[in-house]
Amino acid sequence: MFEEKEINEYLKHITKMTYGHPLSLSIIRELWHQEGGKPLSNDPDSIAAFQLKFDKKVATDFVEERILKRLIPTPTLKKLTEYGALLRSFNRPQLGDVFSDLLPELKVDDVFDQFVSYPYIEFKGDYRYTFHEFVRERLARYTQEGHLKEWRAYHKKALDSFTPGVGIPEGAPYLPEWYYHLIGFKEIEGMKEWKEAIQKAKNSENNENRKSLLLIARDKALNLTLTSQLTCTEEEEQFYKDIGEREKAVERHDHAEFLRMEIKRLREKARGLEARGDDQRQYGDLSVALESYKEALQLFQHIGNHSEGEDRLQNVIDEIEEEIKLLREKVVELGAKGRDQRERGDLGAALESYKEALQLLQRIGNHPVDEARLQHVITEIEKEIEYLIEKARELEARGDDRRPYGDLGAALESYKEALQLFQQVSNHAEDVARLQRAVDEIEQQLEALTTTTNDNETISSASIPDPTGIGALTNRKILHVPLSLLRRRPLLTASIFLLLIVLLFLLIFTPILQTIIPNHISFQPPPGIGITQSSNGQSIGISNGTYTFNSNCQTDNALKCQAAEKLRQGDINEAKSLWNRELATNANDAEALIYLEDQRVQNSPHITLVVATTLTGSPADLGQDNLQGAYIAQKEFNDGFKLPHGLKVFLLIANFGSNPKDATTVAKQIVQAAQADKTIVGVMGLPLGSYVPDAIAVLQQAQLPLVSPTASGDGLTGISPFFFRIVPPDQVQASVGANYAVQALHAHTVAIFYDPQDSSNKGLAKGFERDFTDLGGIARENTYTTGQPETLRSQLQDMSGNLPDLLYFAGSATDMNTVLVNLPPSSNLQIMGGDSLYQLQDYSTIPRSALTHLYFTAFAYPDEWNNLCSNGLSQVCFQPSFFASYSQSFNYGRHQEQPYGYGRANSDTIVSYDALSVLLTAYQRLSQGQTLQVALKELTGDQAFQGVSGQISFGTDGNPLNKAVVLLSLRPDGDVQLASTSGIQGCFLINTCTNP
Repeated sequence: MFEEKEINEYLKHITKMTYGHPLSLSIIRELWHQEGGKPLSNDPDSIAAFQLKFDKKVATDFVEERILKRLIPTPTLKKLTEYGALLRSFNRPQLGDVFSDLLPELKVDDVFDQFVSYPYIEFKGDYRYTFHEFVRERLARYTQEGHLKEWRAYHKKALDSFTPGVGIPEGAPYLPEWYYHLIGFKEIEGMKEWKEAIQKAKNSENNENRKSLLLIARDKALNLTLTSQLTCTEEEEQFYKDIGEREKAVERHDHAEFLRMEIKRLREKARGLEARGDDQRQYGDLSVALESYKEALQLFQHIGNHSEGEDRLQNVIDEIEEEIKLLREKVVELGAKGRDQRERGDLGAALESYKEALQLLQRIGNHPVDEARLQHVITEIEKEIEYLIEKARELEARGDDRRPYGDLGAALESYKEALQLFQQVSNHAEDVARLQRAVDEIEQQLEALTTTTNDNETISSASIPDPTGIGALTNRKILHVPLSLLRRRPLLTASIFLLLIVLLFLLIFTPILQTIIPNHISFQPPPGIGITQSSNGQSIGISNGTYTFNSNCQTDNALKCQAAEKLRQGDINEAKSLWNRELATNANDAEALIYLEDQRVQNSPHITLVVATTLTGSPADLGQDNLQGAYIAQKEFNDGFKLPHGLKVFLLIANFGSNPKDATTVAKQIVQAAQADKTIVGVMGLPLGSYVPDAIAVLQQAQLPLVSPTASGDGLTGISPFFFRIVPPDQVQASVGANYAVQALHAHTVAIFYDPQDSSNKGLAKGFERDFTDLGGIARENTYTTGQPETLRSQLQDMSGNLPDLLYFAGSATDMNTVLVNLPPSSNLQIMGGDSLYQLQDYSTIPRSALTHLYFTAFAYPDEWNNLCSNGLSQVCFQPSFFASYSQSFNYGRHQEQPYGYGRANSDTIVSYDALSVLLTAYQRLSQGQTLQVALKELTGDQAFQGVSGQISFGTDGNPLNKAVVLLSLRPDGDVQLASTSGIQGCFLINTCTNP
């Protein structure tokens, strides 16, 4: 049990902090339980620490959640609440004068009536109002911490309203409110004027005026420094002495003593922190030193009257921040350098660059996430180097084995390949020198073998025909051999004569064999591989390069059709040649690149993933985006040796066509292929939600997990334990859009257009409508049919006489064209939509430069990392290698005028890369006996995956938790931009935010 003294002390602190407000008392209770139910200590540091926890909790739970988000529907009322707290009381004219920029004259009465109706506003009588005392104090502290400059500016406007000759008649007395606002505007100057006014009132024995002045200086909304508080307390002590109230004078005297001791304690603490910062800076721990200096500066500012110390600390802080900025730039530069070196295969140099970047980052300090990410890259490179060294030593050993038997050509190739690997990893000068000697020696031996001796004792086979095409090498390297060497090397002699017999055999029998054996050996495709014609005439099915999904090989993709034919005939080299010719024309054709990579790794141990997408019909562009993202991930994992035991990644491509009814057919084909080929472990794709229900019903029976990059329909949540998705449900992007529409675009009315037959389209529209109306807006529904422009035209004509503030379009960019051309020419109606509007190539009717009034949510944006870095989030200044790999893979240099799809990835490509990377990362982390589906479920919490599009942390329903969503708009030059600096909502970086 607590002692009575402890209880009284505890109640004293509670009353001081809460004013008895119910919510604040519940916060005290919660913090008390977290402290183990112990009473507050009288130790000043303990009290200050508890007060700090309370203040933070109140700021988030009470000010932000209960007031600014839940109660207030418009930006105007939000600002009035934040800044109105600086007024001790107010009426309608005063509120209109001070906040004239927020209250247009015609709307003052309406806004005022709504404002004073809130529960935290109290009526004082005589047409005046005030904030609840606790709410006002907390709002004042919250607003000053975030917007001090604006807070002081409104104090200045209020000050002017009480200044004689400005806001009140010339010659009128200076009221206590004038001193209050002067202190709020400029504390030091204000306290000086206030003290002079106190002295005048004292000299004139005007105790009422003196009491009023003392009262305004005690206003908690001023948040005075300790020095100013001490001045007030000393004046209060003198006042109570003068009027004979001894007990109050003693209490004020004791409080003044407490403040003096507190000032002394905090001054010593600030100086100690400054000294600690000096030491930390000397030892190169810059971030920690910066925190020490900032804490010291805050203490000096809290104490007040330390302008010299504050200036000195501010200069030191500026110096360190500049130093940290330069170091960060150097770290970013080294990271980019290391990435380029790694991509060029110069692993040793890349390792050194990354290590130097890590050292600089450690010097900066306080970046555990960045350090962990860099350390992970370094570990990956070290593993790659270890693998390459092992491979190089195997090649060297192979050369050593072949060399004694006179197989000099093969030994030379092994040595050269080993030499290249050692040169690639760097820091192996001894190995490089040894191998270079071996290469030089063998090349000299081979040169000697081809040199005719002086006595012309040679054997020549130059007259023997060479139908095989290898005679040139044989003649040059083997058959021009000095007879003296043959006498000394009987084994070599026998080998040469045997070779002559083989050559004669080929000369005689090759023409005969060519007449009876076909040029190429045809083969039967594996089970599940092949295409069929769907009901709408599209080619659907699965291809490993042996089939093309284009129905007209005479005019479209002729080279890929020819390549497929050659591959079916077994002519792999010719198929590769045709794919490369295709790429020379269409540099961003990821399908051809995937087939080339498959051929490169098919004879190595590998796993197989199926990329399930739509490559025919209207969604074909989306399918190409899926393939681009998949190829970059495939290439990254293969080149980086990222899978265990040297496994490679082989991709099959499945086309589901443009009709969702074909989903079951193709899904069954995938299962058939997986039953025959045990390397098939999972599926990435099905970007459109309408395909998912039928497909996942088939795939889950074969226990094949599916990770979708863009299927966002709300109805897919929890549809199967084998279904995962990279993007959040539509209700999330709908909520982001609705909040932006109300708070940033100030929309009060909206016309919502959607297709009721499209579940995802409808879900997005309904979600936006729900959130928009919850925020106080008025919504009107309009329905249309996808792909039927006339159904949109009629709706737009009906709307033309009564335009809303905003048009929300839940459909595609293709249908949006109809909206854009049918809006009244003079209207600059703001338009918003979902991620389907981020298909820039589909805006064909109006130049993109004329679409600055268009906003849309999306699941990724290629400039997210740069924007967050520019806004001070240093952890994202190391861009993923995806961006460089993308532009290098798809030939950016030749397509400057149209970067998307060549050097600049769009949203769908980015999330497709993330989707395949998630599957591969889950496979990479597989433990003994674990299934891929279970490994995917474990990508959550502190095991979450850092995607290019943001954190990917799966919930139990397969949805990503708190996944980042961006809100984008178009600039006047037609390029896409973040709609605002806060245009990224949700958790972008792993281990930096709390998931629900």
